[in-house]
This record gives sequence, structure tokens and C-alpha cells, in this order.
Amino acid sequence: MFGNPMTLEGYDALITADNRYQTTRILSQPDLLYDMLTLARENNIQSALPCAYYRIIYQYDQREFFEGIDLEDGTRASLAPVDQIRCVLGREAILKVQSQSGYTFGCIYSGSEDDCTDPTKCTRRRVRILRRYGETLPLFALELVSGATSFCLSCDHRYKESWTTGRKKVWEELPKFFDLLPWDQLTNDL
Repeated sequence: MFGNPMTLEGYDALITADNRYQTTRILSQPDLLYDMLTLARENNIQSALPCAYYRIIYQYDQREFFEGIDLEDGTRASLAPVDQIRCVLGREAILKVQSQSGYTFGCIYSGSEDDCTDPTKCTRRRVRILRRYGETLPLFALELVSGATSFCLSCDHRYKESWTTGRKKVWEELPKFFDLLPWDQLTNDL
């Protein structure tokens, strides 16, 4: 968004470990993402929209999509109805696919493979992860893979590789989740 990332590598370059954008000129405000989305949409900067929508659904919940965000000056920042709908439907679609095979979190749902060196440990780890999140799996679709996973070395490698591949797949499909054209068709008609 702040640099208009149209690639996953560009997106990764803009976020820090705590998932906040690195900026040198813009001070972060509670409504910054709402303002950036509105600015991009109203000025037809379509290539910025997928990332803008994703950052909003990652940072805010559905109630905030509709009710807005209270600001320090007593006003409220809000999204336009079209953005509210795209955020709700996009979040739902991403949450649905992120745990499917081939996507970011899908590897957790698959069992141990033949090359697993500690099936008991790896199965226990998967069960703990699934119990922890249950039905309320957070939005992990574009998050960087974490360091230690507590799986055996073979499963750890497969898990990280699958996670990375899944992130790429989510990124490629990101515009579709928000009912936008594919990346290569998004234009910036100023």
C-alpha cells in the first residue's frame, strides 16, 4: 500500500515483524488504513486495493468495518458501504481457503508424511494447534512463517515450504477475494 506492493516480495518489504508498515514520512494513526483505502479507491489506484483491503481485514474486526473507528478527537473514521462489503466477504473467503490444501495453513490439516521422523510428536503438535484455534482460526493467510515449529526436522521443512507456497497462492488470488480484477489487469487510472 505505502509503495503500492503488487508482489508478495514488495508486500513483505513493507511490513516489520509486528506487522506494521515501515514508513519514514507518514505517522501511523488509527484510521490510516481506512484513509489509504478510501484514497486509493476514490482515485482509481486499483493496484493498491488488494493490499489495502487485506491490511484492514487483518487489523480490524467486522464490527469496526461497519461501526468505524473512534478517533482521539471524538470523531469516527468509517468505511464506505462498498468497502464494508468487500472487507466482510473478502475476510470470509480468505479464512475459508487459508486452511485448505495448497494454502497457508493447509499443511496443519494434513497428517504426517512417510518421511516424518517422529509421527507421535508431530501429530500431537498438529492437534495442539488445531485445538488452540478450533473454529476461530485467525487470519494467517499472508503472515511470514515463524521460526521454530516443534515438528520433527522433516515435517518442519515441509511445513515451512508449504506455508511459503500457500502465501504465494493467497497473494496471487488476493484481488479475487475482494471482487477485483487479477493483478495483471489492475490499472491506475488517475
